[in-house]
Amino acid sequence: GLCAAVPMARVVPVIAAGLGAVVEGTLFDNLYFASKDVHREQSLPEEKLWSLCKHVGLSEVLLGKSFEEDWSKVHISSFARRLSGSDLFKLMLARALVQQP
Repeated sequence: GLCAAVPMARVVPVIAAGLGAVVEGTLFDNLYFASKDVHREQSLPEEKLWSLCKHVGLSEVLLGKSFEEDWSKVHISSFARRLSGSDLFKLMLARALVQQP
């Protein structure tokens, strides 16, 4: 027999406007910025979220050297001006992957 699959592609806008895309709040708040009504219990488990951020290359400044409970509760506004351009881009990439895996 023959099996054919129709390829599907989704286009999802990613909010990436430099520092304007970083919201006042925690790293978790920034990763789930555009998601409607996402609560911690509905999100990825902390360790998976950390692994995803590590995989996209977020720096140790934001993530730490290894996984620790509640790492995503770090208040990011204190880092906003010190974030490199690449960390900003990677934060936006992680945001997109978290919201539309």
